[in-house]
Amino acid sequence: MPGDCYTLAPMLNWGKSALILIFFVCSGLFVNAQTNPAPFNLGGGNYFMGTWLSTQAAGTYPANMYFHTCARDSNPLLGDPTTANYAGAYNLGSGNRFAGLGASGYSQFNYSKTPNTIGASVLG
Repeated sequence: MPGDCYTLAPMLNWGKSALILIFFVCSGLFVNAQTNPAPFNLGGGNYFMGTWLSTQAAGTYPANMYFHTCARDSNPLLGDPTTANYAGAYNLGSGNRFAGLGASGYSQFNYSKTPNTIGASVLG
């Protein structure tokens, strides 16, 4: 009957809206993101990173830099995307890590297959 089509239309629109809302809410739960550093102005001089201590607080980075992790199991390839900022400590003695080396800067280690491997050092 013609009247039945008109009563279904609002319900179909509501259903579409609900599905779109659920999609956006759920997709936000699985987003991994990394931060890109502020660019260094080379017009004012050369970039220099003097020291990075193993006692630096987790979640901090050298000026104009970020350290990123990768979702690949181990030894990411150049084309593999980074997925998050490194949030671990810089004084860890084993496992995948960025390590502070004082006046020698820092080092990157990928030793084992874990959900987060070391991905990149990004200079802005």
